[in-house]
Order: sequence, then C-alpha cells, then structure tokens
Amino acid sequence: LRAGQDPPLAVCDVLDQVAAVRPDSRLNLLVTDGRRIVASTWTHALSVRRTADSVTVSSEPFGDDAEWTPVPDRHLVVADTTDVRIEPLPEGEHP
Repeated sequence: LRAGQDPPLAVCDVLDQVAAVRPDSRLNLLVTDGRRIVASTWTHALSVRRTADSVTVSSEPFGDDAEWTPVPDRHLVVADTTDVRIEPLPEGEHP
C-alpha cells in the first residue's frame, strides 16, 4: 500500500501469500483509507449493511438482521458511501 498498490489488489496479494502457506486459514481482511472499505471473506463469515449514508462491514451482523447482506465465501467487498461491490476473488495462486 505504501508503494501505491490499489487496496483491492493488496488484499488479494495478502490472501494469496497466506493461502500458499496455510490454505486452511480463515481470513477476513479489511483495509480502509477513510473513504473506501476493502474486505475479503475466506472460509469465514462476512456481512455488509448499507444505509442511505453509510456502509458497515462486519464478521457478524448486529442490530436488525434484515438490513444485512451476507457475503459469499471467497469474495471481495469494495465499498464507499455511494457504491458496494461484492465480487468473487480473482483466481490467483490461492487453492
């Protein structure tokens, strides 16, 4: 990140490196720059709640469960106050 790598790519790179050594890991990684949230789910629960002016990412829903969207396993969340994208992790070195 310090070298300017895009946060979604950095998260995917870390997942690849950890999975190469410990493929049975349970990983939720989250990074934010104060404007955008990037999070991953890797054999662990992750949910997203979007309101009119905020996005919350959490391993466990809290409050009104109806407001939460579960994130499928091995997916990446990229969110800001105007958009939430949930997409499969790109195929890489990870098993």
